[in-house]
Order: sequence, then structure tokens, then C-alpha cells
Amino acid sequence: MSRTRFYNIWSKMIQRCNNPNTTEYINYGGRGIKVTDRWLTHEYFMEDMFESYLEHVAEYGELDTTIDRINNEGGYDPVNCKWSTRLEQVRNRRKNSTNKSGVSGVHWDSRSNRWLAGITVNGNRIRLGSYKELELAAEARKQAELDYWS
Repeated sequence: MSRTRFYNIWSKMIQRCNNPNTTEYINYGGRGIKVTDRWLTHEYFMEDMFESYLEHVAEYGELDTTIDRINNEGGYDPVNCKWSTRLEQVRNRRKNSTNKSGVSGVHWDSRSNRWLAGITVNGNRIRLGSYKELELAAEARKQAELDYWS
């Protein structure tokens, strides 16, 4: 079992939350993200998550099955975790710490004194426009999410 993708997902989850020497620690364990004590034992993680893992793999494939925390500020536990595709993972990211708008993909541009809205699709950044009002920029972003991601 130690050479399976499922095992590697579990192992990397433990490392990024518990090992300060890993590069991902700063964004997980360093932010207080923890793995529930039960899941520190692989057999219990498997008991809780393996069946749903197999279902997700059957639909999306093994390489497009990743563990995802529903609430990005919460830890890894059975209530807060699900299997997601890579695209779903991208959509569930926390906002950049410099984001003052509270809306993903919308930020203030001090040079133009306007709100800029954008979205990334297939690795390409698409500029949606600049807006005098935050609400209009947020609306443009929301519509783009429906258009590009639905």
C-alpha cells in the first residue's frame, strides 16, 4: 500500500501539516492547519476515505483525484475533507493575503483608481475589465466563473 497514490496523498498531507522542513509547511502547518489525530494512522484514514476515493477515481481518474479541504481555514478531518479534481482545487483556494476586495480575482489598482477583475482559465489570465465600483467588478468576476467554469 505504501507505493499507491492513495498512500502518497496521505503521507504528503501529514508532511505538509507536521514537518516544518517541507516547503509546503508554511501554508499548512505554519498556518495552524492540522490533521485530525485519527488520521495520523494510515489505516484510519483509509477506513474513512478509501471508498469515496475509489468512487472519485472511477469517475475522474487517479491523477485527477486530490484531497480537498472544504473550508480552507479548517483542518484535515472526515467532516472537512472530500475528493476533488485539480480544477475544483484551484477554485477552492484561499484569497491572496493582499486581497483587499474580499473577492477572488478582484483587486484595487491604485494607478488607475479602479477595481480590476480577472480570471484564470487553463493557465491563462483573462482580464475582465476595470470598474469604478467594487460591486460591478465582483459581478463581472461571478459571471466569468459561470461562463468559464460551469
